[in-house]
Amino acid sequence: KDEAIIFDCGCADTATEVVETLEKYGYKSDRIKAIIISHGHNDHYGGAGIIAEWADAPVWAHVTTAGQMLNPWATFIAPYNWFSNLTTENWKWFQEKAGKGIRCQRMLYHGDTLDVAGIRIEVLEIPGHERGAICLVDSATKAVFVGDLIQGGMDASSNWLGLFTDVASQKKSLNLILEMRPQWLFKGHRIFRKGEEIRQDIQSALRRLEVIESAILDILKISSSCNLAELTTAVYKRVLGQSPVGNIPPDHALVTVHAFLVDMSLRGLVRRTQDLLWEIVR
Repeated sequence: KDEAIIFDCGCADTATEVVETLEKYGYKSDRIKAIIISHGHNDHYGGAGIIAEWADAPVWAHVTTAGQMLNPWATFIAPYNWFSNLTTENWKWFQEKAGKGIRCQRMLYHGDTLDVAGIRIEVLEIPGHERGAICLVDSATKAVFVGDLIQGGMDASSNWLGLFTDVASQKKSLNLILEMRPQWLFKGHRIFRKGEEIRQDIQSALRRLEVIESAILDILKISSSCNLAELTTAVYKRVLGQSPVGNIPPDHALVTVHAFLVDMSLRGLVRRTQDLLWEIVR
């Protein structure tokens, strides 16, 4: 009860607020024994440098995430930002969120066991939303902390398409958590589930994957062939029942649909033409 771990830190420009909140609830700096990062997105790791300095605590992350944290520029131009406008303004915004580069003191791998802050937790790799994503498992309380594996945008009723970089891995990771039957599931962005809600949440996320793939196939059957932007806009409308702002699909939707197309092409369902159009394999 006297010691604690921080799992994810928010952005660099909100780190001071995190520290103030921790102190407000009695978590003085000497109580924080480690800072663990779920995956390499700036809204999860950006504040780690400031919080680690305040707590004088080590930062731990998967080896892939550690590289992303150390080099924000590489993260900025990483695959999930392929479709962004790489402008000076966007880079300035990204730096404010990601910080100036954070060095990890320990690299984490699948199956690692951590004895820290008076508890024992297991590290499991759960790629799908992002490569290098991990979850923490506390067997004593049957609690699992999954970061953004199951976001608000991944259930069937959400008004957000979701962000996936690897569809096959996403399915595998969701089923891994489902088979564990945790009693508590802590997702990113202040969302948690308990008991039967967890199974329902994961099954809903799996259904969302089926819905997106079905939408892609239906659209390509009607349209014959589409470029990525056209297809993503059509998927956005069909799955969410609304058009993207300005009829321009956001980057996360482009990345998600592209991940589906890659997965479906590997299974022989679709292919990309020399004109960079996508079509069904007939």
